[in-house]
Amino acid sequence: MPTFLSDPTLGVYLVLLLVALAGVGVWVRNRSRAAAIFAAVAVGLLLALFGIDRGFESPREECVRKVSAMATAANARNWPAVGTHLADKFEYHSRNKAKFLADVAPAALLHNATANFTAFDRDNFEELADGRIRIGFVGQFDTPGNARLVLYIEAVFAKDADGAYRMQGFKVYDYITRTKSGEQTLPGM
Repeated sequence: MPTFLSDPTLGVYLVLLLVALAGVGVWVRNRSRAAAIFAAVAVGLLLALFGIDRGFESPREECVRKVSAMATAANARNWPAVGTHLADKFEYHSRNKAKFLADVAPAALLHNATANFTAFDRDNFEELADGRIRIGFVGQFDTPGNARLVLYIEAVFAKDADGAYRMQGFKVYDYITRTKSGEQTLPGM
């Protein structure tokens, strides 16, 4: 499904809504057959777009869902569930998938942090030329002592053999300066 249909922007919805409202308004005023057909087509297009948007998951929506699922699994300390969303060729600072999961578990337990990922907007989403997807988002990590660490994270996803997107790696940056200040590492790693 084309991305402009399965993940339309708010602007597309607004344009179709305005066209549909104008069509219905003209039909209410004139009660002509042509106005009724125009209004029905405009409302039908709006409903069809909504159905496609809800019925088909775009690559961006799949990546957002996977990152959110990883946060939920990490907060539950379910590291095998986190690993299901990582690609076999995952790498983070010279750590492969198994080494990363082995290192992140003790670090998370040591800090007893919970993770929350937000701000998945379209400005921080890019389909790369090789079919991979880069998505940026805000990561917020809270500890029981009310210490809060807020980071900007860029993750790269690629399709695996089963057709599902999985994270190949990620980079961590300062929240304010984003990528301008250079890459950082996760605390404790």
